[in-house]
Amino acid sequence: MSLVSRLKLVKTYKQIAIISVSTIALGATLSTIPAKADVNTNAAQTSKLKATSDNITTGTWGTSAWTFDDSTGTLDIGPGTLGTRDSAPFDFTNGDIDYNSVKTINITGSVTLPQDSSGLFTGLGNLTALNGFDKADTSNVTNFHGLFYYDSKLDSVDLSHMNTSNATDMSYMFAFSLFRNLDLSKFNTSKVTSMDSMFLHTPNLVSVNLSSFDTANVESMLHMFNSSAIKSLNLKNFNTSKVTTMDGMFQGDSSLTNLDISGFDTSQATTDSMLDTASFDLSGGSLSSLKMGPKTKLNADMRLPDIPYILDGIKYTQNWQYVKNSSDAPISNGNTYTSQALMADYDGSNPGTYVWEKINKDDPTTPTNPTTPTNPTTPTNPTTPTDPTTPKDTELDHYGSVSKGSVVYGLNHIYLYKSSVFKTTDRVASYSKKSRIARPMFTVTSIVKNSNGKVRYVVKDVNHNSNTAGQTGYITANANYSAPVYYQGNHDKVTVIGSTGINSYNDKSLSGKVKHYRQGQVLSIKDIVTHNKTTRFILKDGTYITANKKLVKMGKQKFAKTIKTTAKLNVYKDSNLTTRVSSKRVIKKGDKVSVKGLYYSNENNSSKSGTKRYLIDGGYISGNKLYSKVIRLK
Repeated sequence: MSLVSRLKLVKTYKQIAIISVSTIALGATLSTIPAKADVNTNAAQTSKLKATSDNITTGTWGTSAWTFDDSTGTLDIGPGTLGTRDSAPFDFTNGDIDYNSVKTINITGSVTLPQDSSGLFTGLGNLTALNGFDKADTSNVTNFHGLFYYDSKLDSVDLSHMNTSNATDMSYMFAFSLFRNLDLSKFNTSKVTSMDSMFLHTPNLVSVNLSSFDTANVESMLHMFNSSAIKSLNLKNFNTSKVTTMDGMFQGDSSLTNLDISGFDTSQATTDSMLDTASFDLSGGSLSSLKMGPKTKLNADMRLPDIPYILDGIKYTQNWQYVKNSSDAPISNGNTYTSQALMADYDGSNPGTYVWEKINKDDPTTPTNPTTPTNPTTPTNPTTPTDPTTPKDTELDHYGSVSKGSVVYGLNHIYLYKSSVFKTTDRVASYSKKSRIARPMFTVTSIVKNSNGKVRYVVKDVNHNSNTAGQTGYITANANYSAPVYYQGNHDKVTVIGSTGINSYNDKSLSGKVKHYRQGQVLSIKDIVTHNKTTRFILKDGTYITANKKLVKMGKQKFAKTIKTTAKLNVYKDSNLTTRVSSKRVIKKGDKVSVKGLYYSNENNSSKSGTKRYLIDGGYISGNKLYSKVIRLK
C-alpha cells in the first residue's frame, strides 16, 4: 500500500462515527470516549505518524515510540511517557490506526502513564492481550476512569505492580470487559472518591479480591457490581460513611449467592444525607446468604429475591433464617422471615448472617404399626380412558399487596403473553428494562395461578403514548420483574423525579391544582392515604401529591444542576437526539452548562431501553458520563 493510500485511510479512520452500544443499567450510548477530566494536551503528546511499509506503521505517543503491524494487529509501545487518550495511536477520532484492528499490545520498556489516564485503553473491542503492563509506572495517576472500559475481549492483565496511591477516580475502570478473576488486593484506594460502575457488566467476572480496599473517602458506588458473574462478595471492610449513592450496586448479579455487608453504615438512609440503599437491588435471583451489621438498615425497595420452594434438588421453606450472630456464633432456632418481612423488620438489632431456611429431610416421623395385609381382589377390566381436560387457571383475590385494579410497573425486561403458561410463540409485546421514570405501567384486571403453580397478572397496558398502549395479556408476578407502582408506606420526605415535575392538589382525587413542583425538589410528607387502588402523600400544608414511584422517590435524591463538558456536544430538538437544533449550536469542551432536567430516550418505545439526556436551554444533549462531569448538584 502506498504512503498516499495509507494516509487516506488514516483520514477515513478519523472521520468514522464510532461505537453505538446500549449499556445495561445506565443505558449510555457511546459515540466517542474522551478523557473524563480536562487536561491540556501539548504538542509533545501529539501522535506522530510515518508509514514504513504496507503493513507497518510507526509513530510516537507522548515520548514513547510505537510500531503497529497491521498484518497481526500487534502494537508495540516503547519506553517513555505516554500521552493522554486523545493522542493515542488508536484514538477514535485522532488516531493514526484503526482501533478495531488492534489485537495485541506489547509494552516493551518502562513507561509512565499520564496523570489523567481516563479511557487510556478504552473501547479496543478486539484487544485480547495487553502484555508488559507490569512495566507501567502509575504512581502519578489520579484518574483511572474507564481505563479498560469496553475492552470486550480482554480477559486478563498483570495488575500486580500497579501503584494507585494517588488515584481519586476508578469509575468504569473494568466495565464491559471480559476479566474472569481480578486480584486487586494491592490496590491503595485511600484517596478514591468514585467507584461508580467500576465492575459494571462484567459477565465473566466470577471473583474479585478487594481485601485491601479503603473506601473511607468514596462518595459513589453507583452500579459498582451491576451485572457481574461474581458468586461471593466479602465487603465487611468497606467504610460507607461518605457514600451518597449505592443505586443498583448489585443489580443483575444473578450468580451472587453470598454477600457480607456487615461493615456497611446505612443508618443515614432516611435522613437528608440519604445513603441511597433504597435501590441497592439485591434481586439477582440466587442470593441465599446475607450478613449484615448493626448499622445496616434495609427497606422494601431493596428487593431481596423471592425464595424458591426447590432449587437444585434442595427444598426451602421460602423464608430467611437468622443462623449466626455478628461474631459468627451459631444461633439455635433463630427467627425466620419472608423476604418482605426481613426488608421491613431488619433494623440492626440482630446483626449477623441470614440464610435460606431448608426443609430438613432428616426429621424423623413416628412410625405407624403395620396393617395386616388383605387378600388381593380380582382385577376388573380397565375402563377406556377419557381425554384429559385442559388444566384451568386458579383466580386469586390478591398476591402480596397487589389485587384487582392495582397498578404495577416493570422492573426488568418483561414480555406480555397471550396465555398464563408462557411460550415464546405467545409473546404479544416486549418491554425493555428502562430507568425508573420511564418504566412501563399496567393495570391489573385479574390475578391467576396457572397449571404449573406460577402466579400471573392479567393486565392492560396503560402507557398512553406508547406503541403498546391498550394491549392486554399476562405478565409475570415475580417481584424481581414487576412491583406495585404506588408507595404503600409513609416516608418523611420524597424527591420529585418525574422529568416534567408534579402538581399538588386540594383533594386526594388530584383535583384543584395548588402548586407545581419541579424535578429535584424535596418535599416533606405528613401522611399517606389511599384513593381507590392508588395512594397519595399529604404534604405538610395539607395538599395532596401522587405517590407514584415513577414520579417521586423516597428521601432526598440528587440531580445535576451544572455540568462541565469533557467533549464537544451537539444540541438536539428531542431526547432521541435525532434532529439538531442548528449545525452551529455546539457545546464546546470545557464549557459549564446549566441543566434544566433529566430525560431519557425512547420514552414511548417499549421495546428499546433509554439513555440519559440532559435538557438545557434550547434543547437536549447527551447525558453520558464520559462526555461531561457533574460539578454542582441540586
